[in-house]
Amino acid sequence: MNFRLSKCLVVLLAGVLSFAVACGDEDNPATVNNSTANNSTANNSTANNSTANNSTTNNSTANNSTTNNSTTNNSTENNGHNNTHNNNNPDVEIAAATDAAELHAALTALLQEHVYLAAIATSTAIAAGGDLADESVVAAVTTLDENSVAIAGAVGSVYGADAEAAFLSAWRGHIGFFVNYTLGVATDDDAMKQGALADLEGYAVSSGQFFEDATGGRLPATAVKASFEHHIATFTQAIDAQVAGEATQFGLVAAAAHHMPSVATALAVAITDQFSIDGHVSSGGSGLRAALTALLQEHAYLAGITTGTAIAAGGDMEDPLVLAAAGALDENSVAIAAAVGSVYGTEAQAAFLSAWRGHIGFFVEYTLGKATNDDARVDAALANLGGYAVSSSQFFSTATEGRLEAVALQTEVETHIGTLAAAVDAQLAGETSQFGLLATAAKHMPHLAAALAIAINDQFPETFQN
Repeated sequence: MNFRLSKCLVVLLAGVLSFAVACGDEDNPATVNNSTANNSTANNSTANNSTANNSTTNNSTANNSTTNNSTTNNSTENNGHNNTHNNNNPDVEIAAATDAAELHAALTALLQEHVYLAAIATSTAIAAGGDLADESVVAAVTTLDENSVAIAGAVGSVYGADAEAAFLSAWRGHIGFFVNYTLGVATDDDAMKQGALADLEGYAVSSGQFFEDATGGRLPATAVKASFEHHIATFTQAIDAQVAGEATQFGLVAAAAHHMPSVATALAVAITDQFSIDGHVSSGGSGLRAALTALLQEHAYLAGITTGTAIAAGGDMEDPLVLAAAGALDENSVAIAAAVGSVYGTEAQAAFLSAWRGHIGFFVEYTLGKATNDDARVDAALANLGGYAVSSSQFFSTATEGRLEAVALQTEVETHIGTLAAAVDAQLAGETSQFGLLATAAKHMPHLAAALAIAINDQFPETFQN
């Protein structure tokens, strides 16, 4: 089946930057040196371009579906930390809670999700022998398409219905080009592979022009094109490794996903400048929220990929692919712990990492218990996960000096446990619902990121407010 659709027009890409959360100074723990908040894209002239607003745009960004969707409207954000203004200065809105920060985080979540869902779809198609009509492949592609519709909705909320429709058609097209690339590699059809790469390159060009026009020059076409070319290179490398069955595939998928937060930053900077949206994308608070959004959402996707890989390997935790998937997941764990340590110090970092790795182990025990019909093992894993929900909530309530309420946070951690366990159950049963359930589990994580970022921003305004 050939997935070639329309000639491509647009893509949410600009600026080629890596994404990372780095540890702060051990002697000055209340710092986060974050490339999302401090990258050259956010400080690029595209954010300060004085070009007047394009007449084709629809200035409804401040109230659009990107900033008001389920990514940012959650009981943790509203109840776990129910104050969006600085405790010491009620007239000052916390930077991580502004409309600009919400837009930044929402775009980060959507674009990162695109890469992980695309990788899951290509991996599922490869496992099905390239049968795109296979029910699991159809389900994986459908979940990916739901993300496409959401991204198009974000574009349309800013630039209108015509732009939304054009974006969705073209975005689906570029996904089709990646599918063609995958099939070409899998079948040793070099003509198909090269044709897909040519189509993707054409998309890079046309998308660059689209966003330069839409943003009134704030996103230069050349920068958008260069960034999309980076996306093509990193994601096709991951596909190559998937087709070859190489263990490097998991790290390569993560590398491709790590590019997307910088894309979200560039786009958010352009939109907030274009429509004078409240807040600053380049603030420490906005960068912190986007960084935590990417890290925590990535945790859910990598955990789901790891359990899926372990199930496919028959529960053999020493299988090279399982070890590699678990390794990519652990790199994410280390990065989250580093973010915690950069704020609260090395002792907190070590304690967090130990407990976080522990809760991942409990999920593994749950998976193995379910797979072997060992009810006692399942019950023990769930009890341990419940204990983790209590202890981790207390950890962050204490660390934030009560800004995060332990009871509310515990409820959110329990939601994380429940949603990811539901995805694991579907994986074990071989149900097509597994893809949507994993996406649901991942969509919960930006809520936790928002609550944590707002609390930290309020706690350390000298670091994150500017």
